[in-house]
Amino acid sequence: LHFKPATADSVENRFNLYAWLYASRFYRDPALPAEAWSPCGVMQVAPDARLQKRLSKLVQSDLYDPEILQVLDAEQASHLAGTDIEHSAAYFPAAGWLNPKALCAWYARHPGISVRCNSRVLQVEALTEGWQLQVQGPTEQTLLQCRHVILCNALDVHTFGQARHIPVIGNRGQVDSYRGAASASNGPVICGQGYLIPPRADGVQCIGGSFFVTDSKDQQAAASALHLQQLAAISAPLAAAFTHRYPSEQRRASRCTVADRMPVCGLLSGSAGTEGGLWVNVAHGSQGLARTPVCATLLDSHINRTPSPLEACVQEVLAAERFSTV
Repeated sequence: LHFKPATADSVENRFNLYAWLYASRFYRDPALPAEAWSPCGVMQVAPDARLQKRLSKLVQSDLYDPEILQVLDAEQASHLAGTDIEHSAAYFPAAGWLNPKALCAWYARHPGISVRCNSRVLQVEALTEGWQLQVQGPTEQTLLQCRHVILCNALDVHTFGQARHIPVIGNRGQVDSYRGAASASNGPVICGQGYLIPPRADGVQCIGGSFFVTDSKDQQAAASALHLQQLAAISAPLAAAFTHRYPSEQRRASRCTVADRMPVCGLLSGSAGTEGGLWVNVAHGSQGLARTPVCATLLDSHINRTPSPLEACVQEVLAAERFSTV
């Protein structure tokens, strides 16, 4: 759970900061299982002169309280991490790591949520009052009717003609899991170009998160090697703990984003004439865990006509209408 702090105020930075603050509070639900969320803090190490200069600008900007962001020298970072960190770092004490699979499974248990597996929505059609979904299940097709529909299927949003104009981009990435903790670090998440998550209760550690333009099985080994190279730039001892080990699992997928790197969240143009709406919530890139809670609340406020969690100028930079064709 992280965000990239800017050195100057802007609408985009206000959204990223508020989304992260909202998410860090949202995940503090005491009922959330321990395997889903660990507020252990996140340390973003600056391994080169350019990033170290950026850290200095963050301090000078005076935009962030110490409860949000602290700048540490190498000695302070090493003490906090419990291992040798060779550079200065930004530390986010309220951040941490999440297990998306455990998180989604827990939320899906809500009595108001019905889960349909092995099913595909083939078509979304406007009715006089609401929408009709044509759904292909394991053995038969069914029709579902509802007042509101939210498209939140990332790159597959183009499956539906109403959203085909949204210029989503896929960035391939990989996360490696190592079973049997090799790292003694039980401190914060440590990241730079990539990241290392502290051992979970089951002894699994994750290293990520590479970016590739194309999808090729030949890139699996290259991505794992890149992860260790990025980790070595942060801390040689941490990288050495994984050098002669092989991942127990390698998970690869595409991050969904758009050119301006802001989410697409709001009403799809042309759907407001029905009694209900067709909404979209996609393009969160590598920051989905930080951005989706406030974006979901934003859609809820529109649908139920309650006060919005975001100021009007921020809503404008998220709106799906920014890609509408005339």
